[in-house]
Amino acid sequence: MRNWQGHLAMGAIAGVLALSVYPLVAKQAQQLAEWQAVWPRIQFWRVSQATLTHTPTRQSLSVSTLAPQVSHELAMAGLATYLHGLPQQQASQISFQLAAVPFDQAVTWLENMLHHYTLSVQSWQVVRTPALGLVNLQLTLRLQPLPQ
Repeated sequence: MRNWQGHLAMGAIAGVLALSVYPLVAKQAQQLAEWQAVWPRIQFWRVSQATLTHTPTRQSLSVSTLAPQVSHELAMAGLATYLHGLPQQQASQISFQLAAVPFDQAVTWLENMLHHYTLSVQSWQVVRTPALGLVNLQLTLRLQPLPQ
C-alpha cells in the first residue's frame, strides 16, 4: 500500500511540475514560430546587404530631397503615424525611429525604398514590443551615388 501512495505522490508532483512548466514551453514555442516566420526576411537582408548593386532604374536622391522624400514615402505606406520624433538628417544620411510599427509593413516599405532609390542601410535596430508583430525600429539610411 505504501508503494502505491509513493507512486501517486510522485505522479502528483510530476503533474504539478508539468502544469507549471507548460506556459513557459508554450511561450517559447510561440517565440520560435515568430522567429521562423521572420528568419527568411532577415536572411534576405543579410544577402541583399552584401550583393545589392545599383541598377539604372533606381532614382538618385540629393541631400536636399532626402528628408522630404523619405517622409513622403513613409506617409504613402501608412507609416507616418508610427514616426517617433522628426527624422534627423546629417549630410547624406537620415535617421529616424518608428514606434510600435508592424514589422512586415516596415520591412516591405524598406525593401521598396532600397529598390527604388539609391539608398543603403547604414544601421538599423529592431526591438520587439510586447504586442505580437509590432517592433520599435531605429533606422539610418545613407545616400549612395549612382555608378558612373
